[in-house]
Amino acid sequence: MENFQELRDKGNRLSTIPVSVIVPVRNEARNLPRCLESVQSFGEVYVIDSQSEDATVEIARSYKAKVVQFFYKGGWPKKRQWALQNLAFMYD
Repeated sequence: MENFQELRDKGNRLSTIPVSVIVPVRNEARNLPRCLESVQSFGEVYVIDSQSEDATVEIARSYKAKVVQFFYKGGWPKKRQWALQNLAFMYD
């Protein structure tokens, strides 16, 4: 049985994986390109930023990710929960 990568490489209809991805970030310009490269096959990518002061937002947009600003002084669990409750995902 062929794996997903082999099917995609053959031009099969499975060009994207029907999954929405959430990437929580703040000042992740150094690491974000590698992360976003790894999720390019997924149907939708949201980068949830917390007012980064580096090139995080520009990098995310260059990968065609949907960038959303998150304003909260808490940690990751709050950001993830907020995203799940407030964003309109293409894939559940």
